[in-house]
Amino acid sequence: KYVTCINCDSFDPCKSMMNTKKFFNDHKQIMAFHGYQSFEPGEVSGEVAHEIGVKLVEELYGNRFEVVVATHVDKNHIHNHFLLNSTSFVDGKRFCNTKKDYQMLREISDKLCLEYGLSIIKNPKKYPDFSIIESEKTKGEIFISPDIAICEECKEELYDPKDRRYL
Repeated sequence: KYVTCINCDSFDPCKSMMNTKKFFNDHKQIMAFHGYQSFEPGEVSGEVAHEIGVKLVEELYGNRFEVVVATHVDKNHIHNHFLLNSTSFVDGKRFCNTKKDYQMLREISDKLCLEYGLSIIKNPKKYPDFSIIESEKTKGEIFISPDIAICEECKEELYDPKDRRYL
């Protein structure tokens, strides 16, 4: 119900993203990045969570990258998932996923949540090491990004043959 494609075809975002890569001759291994934004249980509706997620992505990446925003409302906590093409549709430059990018994501998310009267994490954990790890390969040919792989509910959704909303 809550899926928005930004800068890509809403009927086939994967094809849009692959066409961008093809146009800029990008054959690098990392195809896309996955991010997420969670809310306290009972604090926000799916509609508001999705609106916040779309605003977040538009502010951060809307002028350079293709992104899909999907809001999950069927779990005990409402949360957004972001799938970001690693290649810019503007100039073919790649998204680097640095500590600065993570910090900007957090700052803008917090700003939007405060604007909507929602809670934020006051003292977020500091991660001394920031690295990209290889995706986990399980159950056939599906590659799971590391952050999805640690969310058991999200991992189960990927393998549910009756529920292919996001793949």
